[in-house]
Amino acid sequence: MTAKHGDRLLEDDAVAVIKTELLKHAYLVTPNRMEAEILSGISIASLDDARHAARRIHDLGPAAVIVKGGHLATAADEVIDLLYDGSDFIEYVGPRVRSTNTHGTGCTFGAAVTAALVLGQPLVEATRSAKTYVEQAIRHGQAIGHGYRPLEHFWNKCR
Repeated sequence: MTAKHGDRLLEDDAVAVIKTELLKHAYLVTPNRMEAEILSGISIASLDDARHAARRIHDLGPAAVIVKGGHLATAADEVIDLLYDGSDFIEYVGPRVRSTNTHGTGCTFGAAVTAALVLGQPLVEATRSAKTYVEQAIRHGQAIGHGYRPLEHFWNKCR
């Protein structure tokens, strides 16, 4: 829906269809801060705002929402991802890894949660596993190309 720097990737009519037709069929959605703002209709400047947004997104139909914390205004040295399952909030706190190897973090996180769920992990553990996986993929990223560089998706297989 949006790139890491806020560039819109979808037209407004596509966003409307996501909100009215797609989310009601979703088990899990993993918006970044900007996407959560679009889906919830509120500005997010704090963790409390992220909780409010997660509730509003959950009301659109998905069983669970993870507002990813990479763009949230939390402490400079930590990232807090916020899981909401319709009744409880769980915060996943991890270190903010200073790196340019962050191209694809959101897609990788969503795919990692999905893979863990397919392997039978409960959502709470799947989220924790995905967060750890992405953190390490950033840490082990290769210095190739310019600008935001790719993650090392096989960090635990190639080293």
